[in-house]
Amino acid sequence: MKTPHDSPALLEQHAGYPPVWNGKVPLTVCMATTVRADFPFIYMNPDMVAYKGKVYIVWVNSYGAVAAILTCPAENNLLGLKPYEFEIIAWHTCQNPRDEDQVRNCLMLKKSSNA
Repeated sequence: MKTPHDSPALLEQHAGYPPVWNGKVPLTVCMATTVRADFPFIYMNPDMVAYKGKVYIVWVNSYGAVAAILTCPAENNLLGLKPYEFEIIAWHTCQNPRDEDQVRNCLMLKKSSNA
C-alpha cells in the first residue's frame, strides 16, 4: 500500500509540476465532488470512492498528478484525482522537496515520532 511519504514529488519534480504550488507537495485534500474509480470492475472493489466533503491523504507523482490514498483493502489503494475535484488542505512540511537530504531527514523524523 502506498503512503504519502512515498510520493515521488518529494524527491523530484519535473517541468510539468504545477507552478502555482511553488515546489510544495500536497499532503491532504478535501474533495469538492465524489469521485469513483473509472473501472471499478477491474479493481473488484466497490470501495474505490472518495466522497465529497471528506479529507484524504494523497500521493503525488513527480509531474503533480494527485491520487487519494483510500483505506479500502485493495492492492492498489490509489484513486487518481483531477485538479478540479479537490482543494488542497495541507502540504508536506519539508520546505524544499528538491533537497533529497532534507526530505530523507524529514521523513526519518516523522517515522521516529510515529513509533
